[in-house]
Amino acid sequence: MQSLSDKSLRGLSFRPKQSKNLNGDCFASLAMTKERFLPGNFGRKGLTLVELLVAMMVTSVILTAVATLAYALGKVSDSGNDTSEKQAQLRYATLKISELIRYSRLVYAADESGVVLWRDDNGDDYITAAELVTISTRQVGSDSQLCETDGTAEPIALIHQCRNVQFTFDQPSEPPTKRTFVSVLFDLNENGGTNHYQISAALRCWAWYMLDFDGNIIQ
Repeated sequence: MQSLSDKSLRGLSFRPKQSKNLNGDCFASLAMTKERFLPGNFGRKGLTLVELLVAMMVTSVILTAVATLAYALGKVSDSGNDTSEKQAQLRYATLKISELIRYSRLVYAADESGVVLWRDDNGDDYITAAELVTISTRQVGSDSQLCETDGTAEPIALIHQCRNVQFTFDQPSEPPTKRTFVSVLFDLNENGGTNHYQISAALRCWAWYMLDFDGNIIQ
């Protein structure tokens, strides 16, 4: 190997390699980071008046929408509960009235406002006041109640709020005792509208043998 001569080395310059102060650089970086996230230095810019107004408007719109939705859901729930209650009353009234008519022996009295049925509870073919059942209406404010009166007891409301209640029969020109088919027609207000309903039934055990030719009861 050839050694470099002094003459060849004269054109070269050498600088001593500087050692980095790693500890000092790390501490300086940590100090800058800490200063940046201090409570007093974070977000010094803040919100302008326009930004604050926009934020308030957006918040008010969101709150109004939430309140409107909550009110609408409440109305739907109330309407659903009211409809469910009326449908439950309708089912019970249908079963009750149908049963009363089917198992009655005679239509004792009848007109457009009600019907009186005779049930021969003891099977002696003798009519007593305790065996008479009345299906009629009574006025409560602007609505009517479809009621059942068993014997001499107090009326029991089958449907609490209904309107335009009518009683129709198969032979309207004949005496009530000769009628064997009874219909009850009425209206119910549901979900802001009016629905028409009809409950109909026929006497299964008509006591025709207790009547004379004119329909008078023979006892």
